[in-house]
Amino acid sequence: MWNISLKIYMAIFLKKVSVVIPSNKPLNQITKISYKFIVQQTYRNIELLIYLNGFNKKEKKLVINYLEKLNIYNHNIICFYSKKPITPGLARLKLINESNGEYIIFIDADDIPDINLISYKMNLANQENSDIVCSSANIFSNIEEYKYE
Repeated sequence: MWNISLKIYMAIFLKKVSVVIPSNKPLNQITKISYKFIVQQTYRNIELLIYLNGFNKKEKKLVINYLEKLNIYNHNIICFYSKKPITPGLARLKLINESNGEYIIFIDADDIPDINLISYKMNLANQENSDIVCSSANIFSNIEEYKYE
């Protein structure tokens, strides 16, 4: 039986995924749910890159503390912020330039992804030997069915 640490296993077998998250919304009911479902992704080799657009230091700290509190899988969280707003496209570009993953996924701060989204996509990419995996989104109106704290 091999005695292999989780970090070594991830480095050998799991391709790193960079999750790019531009945000121009402070913590609220929707962003709390979104951040929870993003930071608690079950795929074990991800880095979260978030750009807090138009935020001050206090607002940034609130978001970081919230993410760290929910980070049950110890994903790497990298946060940038700017008081002066920039376009979401420029925020994504800045985050892509900082990313280290073999794959990149874009999730907005008001999206609520399935908690296994990245695992599903990586399994599909591996099965099909694919460089790109695309998916659609569902629109919902009952925010009350999600729990965020």
